Amino acid sequence: MKVMKFGGASVKNAAAIRHLLDILIHENHENYCLIISAMDKTTNALEELLDEKLSEEKALDAFKEIKDFHYQQAIDLLDGDEGLIEATSYARLFRELKAELLSARLKLAAHPNHSVTFDEQYDRIVSYGEILSTKLVHTFLVSRGQNIEWLYAPKYVITDVNHRNAGVDWENTNKRIADLDQNKNYLSQGFIGSSISGSLTTLGREGSDYSAAIFSYGFNASSMTVWKDVSGIYNADPKLYRGAEVYTGISYEDATEMTYYGAKVIHPKTLRPLYEKQIRLCVKSFLNPALLGTIIDNRRTSNNTPTFIIKENQCLVSLQTKNLDLINEGSISYIYRMLFQLRIRVNVLQISALSFSFSFDYDERRLKEIIANFEVDYFVRYNDHLQMLTVRNYQSDQLSNFYDNYEVLLEQRSRNVVQFVTKNKLNLNDVF
Repeated sequence: MKVMKFGGASVKNAAAIRHLLDILIHENHENYCLIISAMDKTTNALEELLDEKLSEEKALDAFKEIKDFHYQQAIDLLDGDEGLIEATSYARLFRELKAELLSARLKLAAHPNHSVTFDEQYDRIVSYGEILSTKLVHTFLVSRGQNIEWLYAPKYVITDVNHRNAGVDWENTNKRIADLDQNKNYLSQGFIGSSISGSLTTLGREGSDYSAAIFSYGFNASSMTVWKDVSGIYNADPKLYRGAEVYTGISYEDATEMTYYGAKVIHPKTLRPLYEKQIRLCVKSFLNPALLGTIIDNRRTSNNTPTFIIKENQCLVSLQTKNLDLINEGSISYIYRMLFQLRIRVNVLQISALSFSFSFDYDERRLKEIIANFEVDYFVRYNDHLQMLTVRNYQSDQLSNFYDNYEVLLEQRSRNVVQFVTKNKLNLNDVF
């Protein structure tokens, strides 16, 4: 069994889905499982439906845009065949989504700024993106002679109830996937799962890579391939840095570090299940399948090429003690426990005698909860709309230009990694 993941750009419209079929025919795998993301920017569009600043009328207008887009792609892809369009179940799915949307907005209005309520409703709404895309892709592939079965991922990917960043119940999940017939071909959704009680969950943004790794683990797959709109894994985003170089191969360890610091090519949790079963991961170009791409495996050689990773939309929070109380082991433990309860993922932190500073991906609800929970014991200050640069395998002589061009609010440095949080818009071409 080979597992292949196709991201949103790979199924962004009818033309892209036709190209997906070309890749399947070219790859000619005997048995395979496809993991498919939502089409193009559908996840973003569904997220915006839950914005409390959006009136119900405008939310319904935005819902109609999502619906019209999907129907237009179905008409284009299926040549207007009414029977095939009906097979996508779009009429039923959009009725369900509209009802879910109206219910979610009522619940959020009753519990403003309550992140747990928001996260639960988020998962129920946003999960439709993957269901809609996989229904269309499956209908198209079957109409073109592909013998492939549609799977509802939440029946197989079992998680806890940590909405928007669910943890996998590996024992239950592995048993359910392993029980599938490996002599068949399958198509399923990325990003989504469900708790043992049936509550819909999601695995974190860009989590379709992780879903593919979960299925790879359960199938004990011979390999996993991620099809992207880039030529492989680069040492920097090629759209942002002219000197970006593509890796032909890197180790599981190097890839894990890169994703941990924010490299967007693969989801950070993807590597662990593949590493445990020594399943090779290939990152290949959807636009040019003939390119070799990047192979991630158990090679022991470390790559010392400098890697540049930018994370945008950062919020830097500083907790300063009152009455000159020192930051000690007890206060550090308390702060971490609270951040864990608030589901804050810290990207970089710095501790001084009187302050604890950390950067996280900005979220207005999360920031309000941080302030509410810490302002009794600490002075809380923050800066938002920041950027963070991480450089792995940095060369000290490269950094002088950075200080000349950017105002650094926080810097963290180790032997191999340096991180900066800055107000300025980062431009790697001007610095490195």
